[in-house]
Amino acid sequence: MLLNKPTLLLCTLFLARASAFGTAGVVIVTPDSVFIGADSVMQGTARGTTTGMSQGCKIRKVGNIFYLPVGAYGFKQSNYDVFDAVDKAMANVHSIKEVYAAVVPPITDQLSAVIEFNRKYHTPEYERWLHGITILDIVFATFEDVPVGMLIQFRIDANKTKAVSTGHPFKVGAILGLGNNDEMNTATNPGSPWYKHFAADPVSATKELIQLEINASSRKKSYDVGPPISILRISRYSSGMIPGYEGLCPPLHPSEN
Repeated sequence: MLLNKPTLLLCTLFLARASAFGTAGVVIVTPDSVFIGADSVMQGTARGTTTGMSQGCKIRKVGNIFYLPVGAYGFKQSNYDVFDAVDKAMANVHSIKEVYAAVVPPITDQLSAVIEFNRKYHTPEYERWLHGITILDIVFATFEDVPVGMLIQFRIDANKTKAVSTGHPFKVGAILGLGNNDEMNTATNPGSPWYKHFAADPVSATKELIQLEINASSRKKSYDVGPPISILRISRYSSGMIPGYEGLCPPLHPSEN
């Protein structure tokens, strides 16, 4: 579910709860940069049962645009892989305003098989989708004179058979919490001392919010959110992983956009 809350400096906080695969992601947009953070655990499920855990870099880049998917990453039966699908769809995309039209049709088409499989076997994922939890969220961000981005969300349609999408452009002042974010919700309550961290120290705020979800995953023994934490900074002149927060991603620092 997408929630809007007022935050420090009249920012907007989107807490977008996506189903499955356990990702915890954070996006903070300041006047001169976009910060994107994520954990590194990828959880495989089959008919509602965890089939395995792996680790990998979830923050990817196509051309001058970075992206982070949260939710249904892949489906072996149809050879669907969100990273491959986005990379192909974005081959000729050069600006944020082109992203939605390029990405939505192929992803929507490929999610049909994912929905049908989960509907057929009445999985917990399918039940969550029926109650409004998103199937897949993808954040895209770059620098175009100013930091800009787009959150695309895919939900199940009214007929419960295919995906429908919505696009949410965001710019300076936006803060997004993606995937597993119950702990983030508590921490970002307007009365919380966390509130002042966002503008003052985006890197620490990103790290600490994701760490809250990692700690919660350990307490619950689900281990579907886990280290290392990766944090990317996108700015006008260079973009790359914050030194010390590369996680499992290529360092990419420093590099020109």
